[in-house]
Amino acid sequence: MIIIDILLITVLVFLSLTTLFFAIQVFVSLFAPKCPLPAMTADITKAIIIPAHDEELVIENTLRDLLKKIDANTRVLVVADNCTDRTAEMARIFDVDVIERKNPDERGKGYALEFGIRHLKSNPPNVVVIFDADCRADDNTINVIAHKAYTLDRPVQALDIMENSEQPTLKQKVLEFAFYVKNYVRPLGLSAFKIPCQLMGTGMAFPWKLLLKVDISNGNIVEDMKLGSDLVSMNKGAYFCPSVAVRSIFPTQDNALKGQKTRWEHGHIETIFSHAIPLFFKGIISFRPKVSLFALDLAIFPLSLLAIMLLLITALCGIMDYYTQTSNYLSWSLFLLLSFMLSAFYAWLVYGRKILSFPELITIPLYILGKIPIYLKLLINREKKWSRTDRDEQ
Repeated sequence: MIIIDILLITVLVFLSLTTLFFAIQVFVSLFAPKCPLPAMTADITKAIIIPAHDEELVIENTLRDLLKKIDANTRVLVVADNCTDRTAEMARIFDVDVIERKNPDERGKGYALEFGIRHLKSNPPNVVVIFDADCRADDNTINVIAHKAYTLDRPVQALDIMENSEQPTLKQKVLEFAFYVKNYVRPLGLSAFKIPCQLMGTGMAFPWKLLLKVDISNGNIVEDMKLGSDLVSMNKGAYFCPSVAVRSIFPTQDNALKGQKTRWEHGHIETIFSHAIPLFFKGIISFRPKVSLFALDLAIFPLSLLAIMLLLITALCGIMDYYTQTSNYLSWSLFLLLSFMLSAFYAWLVYGRKILSFPELITIPLYILGKIPIYLKLLINREKKWSRTDRDEQ
């Protein structure tokens, strides 16, 4: 019984820290400071790296749109990584640099980025912007985040928004809402406490000298999370700038959407144990509370999984208290479950009504049940390798 008590308390402590921190982020997000636009310095040189693996369906429209939104001091570098299609050929139509990388044993966005950085070393820019091949930038996004990164001498993350195409399904709407909470609401809450935000994979600007100090060459399926935690360890965590944005569209094909979500969530869960928990204790030992708080944010489970975990632990606590004739564990777990539900409802009330109607909101438990196979797959056949998402032609 003592061993069961220790295990139960350990799980409850972990869920308490992450669930309550999630609730705090959501509730303080309204009080976050605005991201002031920087003064534009004409002599800052910028390079945009676009890692592209078999992106012939989207690369042409992406480059055509991007080139309208950059100045003369910005060059674009497309890294056609292990491509088997016409990505490189189509990119060369435009006034951009294109390099090709062939290494089937080393697949992943991190390897492509490192290849691009090595190419830039002969004529390095002041700032490097990382931009996905399927994104669109707001008119001033590149200039703002580049100048902000140069001024602050730290990474800057633009708001990364994923939207649905016309007439989305309920599942797609719920996913859009969850993504909005993760990439907008929670980083706003962090910025209210001046805590660095997580990197989001695209719309990221880095001072050149800082980028040379980090290990970016890897096949991690959530390389942005790893890079963000490495930078926080160096006291160079990312600054969140939601006044400008990059936007992309969720896949409309159900299999592509499911595959994308599975990779994200499996990679996220692995990162919690490989990076977030060690980083949390590192922050405590080194008396750096912001490092520990960033790690807590990184340790928050995907919301569907967090809901499932809270429901399961509440059921277990109820069974435990029934046999021990107490109510300590059940009261604790019910408080966490209620905190999560109230904060999620508050996020919908303030931010999510434009995405989900109230009748759609109350059907979310059915969506959560549909996610159980993804988490079972984590135990049986975890996603370990990076792979591209099947694109819809733009």
